[in-house]
Amino acid sequence: MHIARVTGFELLPRFRSIRRARPSARAVADDTNAVELTDPHRFNDPDEARATLAIRDGRAEGVEFYDTHDRIRSGARHELIDRALAAWESDQTAGLDTLLIAASTADVTALNARARLARVHAGTVEALGIELVDGCVVGVGDLVVTRRNDRRLITDTRGFVKNGDAWTVHRRHRDGGLTLVRADHAQVRLPHDYVAQHLELGYATTAARAQGRTVDTAHALIDRAYTRETLYVALTRARRSTTLFVTIAETVDLDAERPPSPVAKATDVLASLTKQDAAQLAATHVARHSDLDSVQRRYTAPRGCSRPTASRQRAAQLA
Repeated sequence: MHIARVTGFELLPRFRSIRRARPSARAVADDTNAVELTDPHRFNDPDEARATLAIRDGRAEGVEFYDTHDRIRSGARHELIDRALAAWESDQTAGLDTLLIAASTADVTALNARARLARVHAGTVEALGIELVDGCVVGVGDLVVTRRNDRRLITDTRGFVKNGDAWTVHRRHRDGGLTLVRADHAQVRLPHDYVAQHLELGYATTAARAQGRTVDTAHALIDRAYTRETLYVALTRARRSTTLFVTIAETVDLDAERPPSPVAKATDVLASLTKQDAAQLAATHVARHSDLDSVQRRYTAPRGCSRPTASRQRAAQLA
């Protein structure tokens, strides 16, 4: 949970949304002593909840929970993709609601395609279907996610189609439309245009788009493209467990111009991500919480200019 409503007021998150909240949000939260989430209730294990809060706050000791509970796998990226898919497939076979999480849209598309193929081979999804905007195919039995709010598409329970809702494909129609069923048994028929442009397979997702999803288990492919915020989102989707597949080795071509980076420990990679904050500080927040010299150095004239402009000099004097 990132934003909630409490008696008409917003419960502000510790961090801004992955979808880039206004840069003044953190300063507002600091100035008003805003209420923030301290007791997540999604998790079956309260120790896991506390570990995610530590990571949210930038404290590397939160990583220890995942290490001591055997939740970390490490290796080269291509190996980890196979291992994450195998773990996901095992949870699917056990009847669990499970989710794959990756940093990039390209990885998500590849994971969705491979996950669907596994379900086709298992006989739970039809092989044929309708092509989606990302090139994947969707058919009866597939798990999908709607990616656009549309109040014209009304469910049989008088709701409407929302961005981020997860569904199962119940029927494929000759006109290219689909009938979907949600976990609460609500049904809706989507026209072909919506299916072709605003529907995705729901087996894998990016951390940003995972916000709002709750599953039994999650399997997250982690690399240095993550930040503290995206890592926190990835760790807070599953009730039972989240397993981290951490890339620690690079694949190097024979004609590579540089040697590979030294292999790091998975726990060190995760600890470094807890310090990697993508939030953009508002100018007022920087001015309040940084020393004057560092602020002035940050906003001096670009390299190559002989001296700052008069307006910059006046700004420095007024700071």
